[in-house]
Amino acid sequence: VIQAGYGSCTGLSTFLVDAYRSVGIPARAVGTPNWNNKPEGGEGGNHCWVEFWDQTWSFTGAAEYNGRLNDTWFFPMPAKLQTPGSELCNGTSIFASSWEPTPSRLFWPLYWLMDTQTGQCFSNATYVPAHDVTESYLQAKIVPRASWLEKDHNSIDQSSSAVHKQS
Repeated sequence: VIQAGYGSCTGLSTFLVDAYRSVGIPARAVGTPNWNNKPEGGEGGNHCWVEFWDQTWSFTGAAEYNGRLNDTWFFPMPAKLQTPGSELCNGTSIFASSWEPTPSRLFWPLYWLMDTQTGQCFSNATYVPAHDVTESYLQAKIVPRASWLEKDHNSIDQSSSAVHKQS
């Protein structure tokens, strides 16, 4: 990303997750293999973004930050149309990456590991353990810039060590 001067949403999200983690803020990549707003006969597309721990998981787009949290081109819509627990490879759930297998044994169906004609995962694909976090997006609210700046960020250090296991 630095050398090229640009990146895909996945590349920029990986870069931002690394930046957050480098200063001690737990962060994880998040995304969906398909948006649930497909035009008739069309494709809904996919997207990646970033969640970071600020006493709760908040999110921002790696390429579309606007000074507010939980406020991006994909939120509130189409994110609030996503379906928790949907079929993995061509489903419309939102997945958060994990470094270790999750209790539910879910994996994030990465778009580039799918046959775009059939929507099925390739049998030789490498899978990333994940949490289905769709429900948190159905409940999420935009965080105004003022309330984000006024938060006590010293408390992040106190709770972040317990969160590292969730990211």
